[in-house]
Amino acid sequence: MSQPTCILVFGMHRCGTSATTGLLDIMGAELGGKLMPPTPFNPNGYFEHIEIREINDRILRALDSSWDSETELAANWTAKPAIQQIKRELSTIIYQQFSPHQLFAIKDPRISKLLPFWEEILKDLGIQMKCLILLRNPGEVAASLAERDGFSYEKSMLLWLEHILQAEKNSRHLERVFVNYKDVLIDPAAQIQRIVDNLEVVFPHSLQEKKDMLESFIDKSLNHGENSSISIHNNFPLVEKAYNLIEKIKLVGSEEFSRFEGEWEIHAELFRQNRSLFLSPEIKAQLARGKQKMLEDERSLFTNFSSMLKERASQFWGNRNKGLFASPKQRD
Repeated sequence: MSQPTCILVFGMHRCGTSATTGLLDIMGAELGGKLMPPTPFNPNGYFEHIEIREINDRILRALDSSWDSETELAANWTAKPAIQQIKRELSTIIYQQFSPHQLFAIKDPRISKLLPFWEEILKDLGIQMKCLILLRNPGEVAASLAERDGFSYEKSMLLWLEHILQAEKNSRHLERVFVNYKDVLIDPAAQIQRIVDNLEVVFPHSLQEKKDMLESFIDKSLNHGENSSISIHNNFPLVEKAYNLIEKIKLVGSEEFSRFEGEWEIHAELFRQNRSLFLSPEIKAQLARGKQKMLEDERSLFTNFSSMLKERASQFWGNRNKGLFASPKQRD
């Protein structure tokens, strides 16, 4: 039997990782045990393994980080004892649930930050790793995160840039393919073919067999193009440059990436030098006001709840004093 293959699906949140993993599911890739249920934001489902997502969150918490943290992880974080303990736990899950399958997929945008950890695990288990990295116009991502999470435009731009920088850098030496969500919406079957050609994977089902299912699975009404009303051109030139550059990488594939390696490195360094621009005092104040409002809402909710309890307690004792709650013995 040949070596099992894992397709890791990642990228920035709200970039189409769920929809694309749904296509892999239709093509027969194993997704493991219990998956996250659908929500109004992802009515077709997330195609995300619940246990694995929880473990990825635990890793980030152990590193004093989170999925929406704008900062890089510390150097050599995979060697920390707490992370090595989690690694043993996750290795067991992968071995038990996935290794019997020739082709499986694991999707989580958090892998953009945690790819070195995943590379260690899959290598130790003797599993081939292929990377499927989703892209989406950062302006559209910001609009989606504002609706779902209430994030500021600036925070979402910084998150997008941080995720794409980490995803590109950490996967540079690995087999990978970049897929844009807008292309998935336009022609899902063509993107499956790109995945097959670039990653050299063989799905249990043929594209011809599943083409109609792929087409019907994708909600093409979501394809609004790259909305000019959420443009990134004026206020975020660094993000625009990153998006344009990664689009070039997507088109040429990883074999010709060296053509752009120098330009990308310059861009990454510019980002590191100018990170403070994205976290200006005005933006920090905006984020602080959002957190303060959340605390005030929580305090108000607690106060209202306490008042309600006091009112009901008063009613209870008042009724009891009136004999409305007399015991059976008293009533006899």
